[in-house]
Amino acid sequence: MLRGWVSYSPFFTDIIIVIDQEVKLFSQLKSKYKATQYEYSYPDSPLHQILKNLELTECLSNSEYNWLMDNKLFKTAEIFHQQESVE
Repeated sequence: MLRGWVSYSPFFTDIIIVIDQEVKLFSQLKSKYKATQYEYSYPDSPLHQILKNLELTECLSNSEYNWLMDNKLFKTAEIFHQQESVE
């Protein structure tokens, strides 16, 4: 059993590294877009995709904008409006 685990461990190590990088990126985006009060910090959060869209200066959908408002991320929503008005 242990032998099988050892043969797969580089694969799992790579996955852990990728997840760690995504968590760090998410943390940086949360800071940049004033969403640090949102405590969940894993990339499967809806906020992660929303912040990635903001980073790419893509428009948010109504549901994404509503999600920000429902989670009281008003400063993040304001940044979105500022980006939108510049375009």
